Amino acid sequence: MLKPKKKITKKEIQRDPFLETMDKAQSHLEEKRSSYLKIGIGLIIAVILFNIYREKNSENNLTADASLGKALVALSMKDNDNAKFQFETIINEFDGTSSAEMAKYYLGKIKYDSGEYFEAELDLIEFTKYKSIDLLMPSAYQMLADIAIKNEKVDKAIKLLSEGKKTSNNIHIQRIMDFEIIRIKIMQGNNNNSQSILEEILSSKNATSSEKKTAEELLGKLSG
Repeated sequence: MLKPKKKITKKEIQRDPFLETMDKAQSHLEEKRSSYLKIGIGLIIAVILFNIYREKNSENNLTADASLGKALVALSMKDNDNAKFQFETIINEFDGTSSAEMAKYYLGKIKYDSGEYFEAELDLIEFTKYKSIDLLMPSAYQMLADIAIKNEKVDKAIKLLSEGKKTSNNIHIQRIMDFEIIRIKIMQGNNNNSQSILEEILSSKNATSSEKKTAEELLGKLSG
């Protein structure tokens, strides 16, 4: 005898929510498989290109560093024309590298030492925009300040020296900048704050004998 068909209720035909979610996800993946594949390939290509760029950039920096070393050797041997040409080449061919930024400093210094003040100022200003080379920065500001004085821009010179002082954490370099500022102020007849700065240097335990001697000389000029 055939068993009567079981009547399936509405409640029994409801699907398991978890299975339903899985089916939807699988369906979505099937539909979007091509898109996801393209995205994945794109990411792989991006990683490959980034690695190529990084390797080229690293190679570029090494070449720039080697060229800078050769230019500095020429400069140390007083072969200024050759050094000048090499520094200019580094700036043109390796723009954006730290070697190119340092080349701007040395190129500016060569021009400054030879009395080409206008051209030197342009190179040194470009160099001071690159704030990470702390060792050379105060010297660049000193040269710029001296050029400003030669152009009778005394207030500008004081401002440049003050900015240069901020680029170094070395107390002795900071004192050199203070001395330069005070000398300019003495020429102006402006002794504001100068005496207190000099007295502070004289009373400092870490001031060198040379610094104390300079401070005493400047104090004498202030009182004289």
